[in-house]
Parts: sequence; C-alpha cells; structure tokens
Amino acid sequence: MKFKQHYSGSSGNLYTVTAANGQRVIIDVGLTWKKVLKALDYDLSGIQGVFPDHAHLDHSKSTFDALESGLDVYANESTLVKHEALNHYNAHLIKGGDKIELDDFKVLCFDVNHDVPCVGFVIQEIVTKETMLFATDTAFLKQKFEIPFDIVAIECSYEKDWLQKRVDSGDIHEAVAKRLLMSHFEKSNCMKYLKEKVDLSRCRELHLLHLSGDNIDHERTRREFEEEFFIETIICDDRPGL
Repeated sequence: MKFKQHYSGSSGNLYTVTAANGQRVIIDVGLTWKKVLKALDYDLSGIQGVFPDHAHLDHSKSTFDALESGLDVYANESTLVKHEALNHYNAHLIKGGDKIELDDFKVLCFDVNHDVPCVGFVIQEIVTKETMLFATDTAFLKQKFEIPFDIVAIECSYEKDWLQKRVDSGDIHEAVAKRLLMSHFEKSNCMKYLKEKVDLSRCRELHLLHLSGDNIDHERTRREFEEEFFIETIICDDRPGL
C-alpha cells in the first residue's frame, strides 16, 4: 500500500491510496477538476472510489466532476447535498460506522469532530492486509484503534503557543484563532493521541496533514515527530497555508 499527499491544506486537499496491483482510492477532491486530473497524470483508470471526508470545498470541490466522470463517490449526506448529488447514480451515502468493501480495499468510516459532519477512514488493502489510518479536519479524536497501522495520515494543523503569539501581536484575528481551536488538530494533542490511542508498532510512514503555513514550524514539527516515534514523517511539499 502507498499513500500520497498531492495537496494538503486549506487551499485544497487531494490524497491517493494505491494497492500493490495499482488499484486506487482517492480521499478528498478539494481542487478544480483540472488540477485533480493533472495531479493524477490524467489517468482515472483503476480508481475504485472517491471519498471526500466532508462538505467544505477545500475537501469536496470536484465531487460532482468525479461523479460525472464515472467514478463512484462515497460521501456523507451534507457533502452530497452541497453538490446536488444525493441522487446521482454514482453517489453512495456514508456515515460513521459504515464498512465498505471494494474490489481491493476495505474502508471503515468513523466520525471526527469538525464544525460540519466529517468522517475519517481506516483503509485496508485486502490482499496484503496492510492498513492505514486517515483523519483530518478534526479538533480531537476519541477512537482507540487496537489494530497496528502500516501508515498513519493525520492532521497536525497548528501550535497553540505560536497561535497565541500571533493573536497577541494582532497578526491573526481572534475569531480565526478560535475556529482553529474548535475544529482542527493542535500539534501537542496530535502527538498525545498517537502515543495513547494508536498502535504504531508496525507503522513505517507517518504523514502529517493540513499544516498551517503560518501557525506551525513545518521542519521542526517533522523532526520532533521522527525523534519521538522513530517513524519516517512526511509533510506535503504543497503548503498553501490556513
């Protein structure tokens, strides 16, 4: 199993999960369809499902384009309603707790804690049994997973101390900072969650998602996670900011 961050941030999100045989699922299509196609090298073959995790446009912008291109889209009700796609023939309604079996993947959906309904995913490649955790746009996670993950992709949006300094200096409006606190994963909370609730004994890659361009030090964060967990830590080269 391979996981790739094509785009990660409030300007747009696009991720792919690829099985050993080349079959894929897409998580989030929060860009113009033109950009999605370019990121995928204009190749839609072998895509078994598209999973926007919530309705905000930086995660779901091209939902209808994906449906019209013949791809199966699995999304919650608010996402499909936003894109007028609830009754589209390629649309599949999902919610937390649902288990979806595709040809090469099993997908477990679980609720996360954002300011709109949002889901995370546990994805297993059926043949290899490799398993990954994906969760972004969440203030916190309460689930404890007993299974070992080969790949973890999780939001690490901002550092609280850094954010407070920006509020104090007037560099960021207090209302924007409060929204971050209520709807996105803070660095120390992310690290604590990984320590206490996630089995990393088999993990070979840790992907940090949705890092703010202005509210967190990317390189220091990557280094701190690698030193803490002894796992290769990957941050997307695209850093559009929050």
